Amino acid sequence: TNQEWEKNRIIFSEKYKDSLPIKINRILRKKEKLNILIGCLNFNDYTGSELHVYELAKGLKKLGHNISICSNVGGDIQRKDGIKIPAKGQLYQTQPIKFDLLHLHHKPITEHLLRLYPQTTTVCTIHSEVIDLEHPVIDDRIKKYICIRPEIQDFITKDFGIDINKTNVVY
Repeated sequence: TNQEWEKNRIIFSEKYKDSLPIKINRILRKKEKLNILIGCLNFNDYTGSELHVYELAKGLKKLGHNISICSNVGGDIQRKDGIKIPAKGQLYQTQPIKFDLLHLHHKPITEHLLRLYPQTTTVCTIHSEVIDLEHPVIDDRIKKYICIRPEIQDFITKDFGIDINKTNVVY
């Protein structure tokens, strides 16, 4: 993150404070340190959603949160910045871990982690309207869908019937 990101984070949290879930508001306002699991399909290179996940993890870690990334593909990227990542290919619980928030990407990982953590507040980022594995999972436990551009917001509200109030565009 940089100073511009920090400035926009504050503007975003103030603007949407009444519609964001309490836990997300706390993250954005730096009032509570949370244990966050970020789930994504691939995490071994700096392309597309992998770079997004990496920057997200770095930013949340910088805010003091405990960050874990769960992916079915891992590589050298996983050893950077003190971000905890389960063993390569590990998508099952080896011990009970309580997460305050799941931030999920990619349909198969979202479905799987929702089964493992059925009581945990969840946010999903949707990266593409073209690739099926990027399509949203429809589940009441998902409190917000973050769309990386307006076209994706239009896509998930029209094609999947997701209430626009459960979406935000964050480039």
